[in-house]
Amino acid sequence: MRKLLNQTFKTYYSWRMRLIERFMDFPDEAQERQFKQLLLKARQTEWGKKYAYKELKTPAQYAMRVPVQDYDYFKPFIERMMGGARDVLWTGQVNGIQNLLAPRVRKVNLFRYRMII
Repeated sequence: MRKLLNQTFKTYYSWRMRLIERFMDFPDEAQERQFKQLLLKARQTEWGKKYAYKELKTPAQYAMRVPVQDYDYFKPFIERMMGGARDVLWTGQVNGIQNLLAPRVRKVNLFRYRMII
């Protein structure tokens, strides 16, 4: 049994290491793939619809379309998510909010740490 378990872990970690090495060898492609996956997942959220994530193809297009926002801009969205609204800034429903102190901003920011799908 132990030998089978060791072989299973060895196979998994060998596969995982090949993936990591591929990311290291081709970082631009890995980042582009991740960027597209994030846009695809978020396109049905309120935020994704507002900024037409369906039409975005490159990080440059994203940077031009989606403005940099401060905490005060996100606060109403976060409050709605805390109230149970689904698919606001990210997919799913917030199950809990974690308070994190932002050292440079000197105010408490709220970040989702778990969602119900």
